Amino acid sequence: KNARRTGGRARIPAILDPISQQLTYDDERIAAIFTLHHQSKTDDVTVNEETDPELHSPLMNEVAHKYGINLQEVFPPQPDDVEREVTITMKKLKSLVTGLKADTAPGKSGLDK
Repeated sequence: KNARRTGGRARIPAILDPISQQLTYDDERIAAIFTLHHQSKTDDVTVNEETDPELHSPLMNEVAHKYGINLQEVFPPQPDDVEREVTITMKKLKSLVTGLKADTAPGKSGLDK
């Protein structure tokens, strides 16, 4: 809510650094801590994207097997995007960009309940 009133800018003045266990006030270090925390939640270390650009995650397969989910049915093979060329007019592109939200993340914000 505060970010909305400050023109979309929110600042966290200090955070506990997980390495030094001391408060840090450095904006760049705070951003790095949040980046590493987010990556630890979203990255699958069992996938090597350089050798296997398609997602074949042993962890995802293990979870799917545990819950009886057939990944081939949930995620059927898709035609390769490079097989066809995509074109868009400048007018349409400008319309898409100007229609983006400026002060919130995409998707439901919780304010429209």
